[in-house]
Amino acid sequence: FSGASGNSDDASVNGSLAFSNSTKSYRSNFQARYFYSSQQGVANTNSFTGTYTHDFLFGESPFYIFALARYQFDEYQVWRNRIGANAGVGYEFLRGANYLVSTQLGFGVAYTTGSDDLNNGVIEQRETRPEGVVGLVGSWKPFKGHEFTADVTYYPDFADLPRFRLLANAAYQVALAPIDGLSLKFGVQNEYDSGINTS
Repeated sequence: FSGASGNSDDASVNGSLAFSNSTKSYRSNFQARYFYSSQQGVANTNSFTGTYTHDFLFGESPFYIFALARYQFDEYQVWRNRIGANAGVGYEFLRGANYLVSTQLGFGVAYTTGSDDLNNGVIEQRETRPEGVVGLVGSWKPFKGHEFTADVTYYPDFADLPRFRLLANAAYQVALAPIDGLSLKFGVQNEYDSGINTS
């Protein structure tokens, strides 16, 4: 939470929730993020993203199968809701005790809904677009209790090439002793859609 009052009145709320689990046969991860901000009492950001990923592992093989589902709400995009589902094959080409780098190749679909106010009439917009998935995912633990993670994913639009989306994330997490499981995390994320020229 943050806020300021004076020459301008600003407020913002950012929230995040994450769960993860890993075994010899799979890796799973869930993340939910919410962002809200206002300036002079007028909201200019109101968005939510929920993502679940599941990797099916094959013992010591560097190959794995991934599946991903994502829901996004953004009040200030051309679309309001976007549901995406992707699946494909991943390959861990760098793997060690403290680091992991893999690449992913697959396909999926994105379904968006939204509304336009034309001549005081609301027109509901619905669109389904097939897309590819080309991703690079990495993690590194330089010290005990420290972890850096980053990923970048390119989504070519098969219905309208060369249109594409590009999603990038990076975060650094530090464990806070003596409470087990409590950590401090700094991160950035960016999403670019060439079809609507926003990021």
